[in-house]
Amino acid sequence: MKTLWHYTCDHAQDSIGDEGLLVPALAQIGAAAAGRMPSWEKAVAGLVWLTDLDSPLRNELGLTSNSIGCDRTRHRYRVVGYSAVHYPTIRRDLPKRAREALESAEGAMPMHWFVAYTPVPVVYDPILEVVPS
Repeated sequence: MKTLWHYTCDHAQDSIGDEGLLVPALAQIGAAAAGRMPSWEKAVAGLVWLTDLDSPLRNELGLTSNSIGCDRTRHRYRVVGYSAVHYPTIRRDLPKRAREALESAEGAMPMHWFVAYTPVPVVYDPILEVVPS
């Protein structure tokens, strides 16, 4: 089985801890906020997003700070005991506007994206920084 990863920011890492569950953003924001979202955004927020890349490539994984002000490449989690779905196999299930927004982002690499519809168990696996000698 391929190792899958999830990258996140400081405040999300605080809530997940050293091990926990990733849940779709839609399940975390409440019904009122979800009701104000366009359907294409709900479709994206209804998924847990993962990758097979063990380095947090910001543009390639859509982890820019364009829509969210925090650094979503700061912390890394490794998926344990869960098989996600490869994004290319479900992309047509998403609204066209969602696909266009995701796939047209500069540097996007959808072949490295995986998704889950249900909570995903993870363990914290910090990104090791290389210290110059």
